[in-house]
Amino acid sequence: MADYRIIRLALSDAGSTAAAGVTLSDADIVAKTVDGNAALNNPNIKYTGIVSICTDSSGNIYGVSNTRHCVVKIEESGRLSWVAGSQTGANGNNGTKNNVPAAAARFNAPEGIACDKSGTLYIADSDNNQIRTIKDGKVNVLAGSAGFSGLVDGSGETARFNNPIDIAVDKAGIVWVADRLNHALRKIMPNGIVSTASGNGVAGDVNNDQANPQAQLNLPLCVTVDLQGNVYVGCNGTKNIKKYTANGWLYRYSGGGNTGKSLGLGGKDEATCSQFTCSYTNLFDLAADASGNVYVLDYDATRSRLLKLDRDGVPAVVADWDSGTYANGPFAIAISPAQILFVTNIV
Repeated sequence: MADYRIIRLALSDAGSTAAAGVTLSDADIVAKTVDGNAALNNPNIKYTGIVSICTDSSGNIYGVSNTRHCVVKIEESGRLSWVAGSQTGANGNNGTKNNVPAAAARFNAPEGIACDKSGTLYIADSDNNQIRTIKDGKVNVLAGSAGFSGLVDGSGETARFNNPIDIAVDKAGIVWVADRLNHALRKIMPNGIVSTASGNGVAGDVNNDQANPQAQLNLPLCVTVDLQGNVYVGCNGTKNIKKYTANGWLYRYSGGGNTGKSLGLGGKDEATCSQFTCSYTNLFDLAADASGNVYVLDYDATRSRLLKLDRDGVPAVVADWDSGTYANGPFAIAISPAQILFVTNIV
């Protein structure tokens, strides 16, 4: 049975550990469809398939559904409203057009969403291989060309992606994309110029500095950026998290490359340090707080975890959920400007 729930966690409580479900102080928010857009009265509008969330400056939550092919808004009261995409669950491709009214826009299995300080929403329209924006009720193409895949840098629709799956935007308005099947981290400037920050289209686990541009990632599935402009990429193919710095360095930040739930050995050198010996099951989502800590949603169908990595990458458990607590396991996380961490279980 599905359990459509959003957990609200003030980060001041995040030192707590919940061994068999969240026992932290803030209340749950149960999603409701009351007082929403008239379209939500349509029985075809379902609160399902939300695989990524973000928050705006007011703390509203936005989510994308990869099964309903739409974008929704969830207020803290739990009120749900439709934002863009199909109101009947239809996918589509009108990504060659700009200024498309939200009701007419069609997405194809969108997987990632981010919000900048001006309230613009950025959508990783995964199966259309595009990055789209939503602002003032209009949907536009930022980069990529619908129906075409590839690893091509360039301006706007001349760029190519291959299943862009997650997205983040930094305080300078630079958009970062986990380009999953290209095994790459892509960078989009505010003017729409796309470049490849790390990765060369071949799955691997090679770090780099500025003198060695042949960095490799392996199935990057999630991405976040901190206030200092450092970008963190969760690579599910290698079960580790990479950190990409402002000077172009890419290095391993957390994870020993093993599948599991170990927090690591706890020593001080790289051979034993928990930062490099901890293990993950499925790196589903990342979020960075204002203090430079990174939160990791490590998904497992039977027991998902929420971890906190300090600035050195050392892991600690925040919450540990069994399948009896949440039917499908928590699936996505986001941190609001007020430093509230939201965890969704709405797939």
